[in-house]
Amino acid sequence: MKKISLYLQLLLSIAVIVMLVLVLVNKINLGYLELVLGIDLFTMAYNNYKFYKRQNFTVYYLVFGIVMIILSILKLLGVI
Repeated sequence: MKKISLYLQLLLSIAVIVMLVLVLVNKINLGYLELVLGIDLFTMAYNNYKFYKRQNFTVYYLVFGIVMIILSILKLLGVI
């Protein structure tokens, strides 16, 4: 049960790759890809902090995750 976040990170990373292919091939909305990528970065930050004990990358993942989620929300709302 402790490693559920690792499995979630794996699933989100696979979803990011699949959505990247869909963006390149079918030209779907980029906001969905950014949203999943932002959530994946949050999961990576948690895993770095909890399992790998790498404090430096945790901050970068959190910052980039917040930026990606904000950008995706703005794109999905049509502001950008």
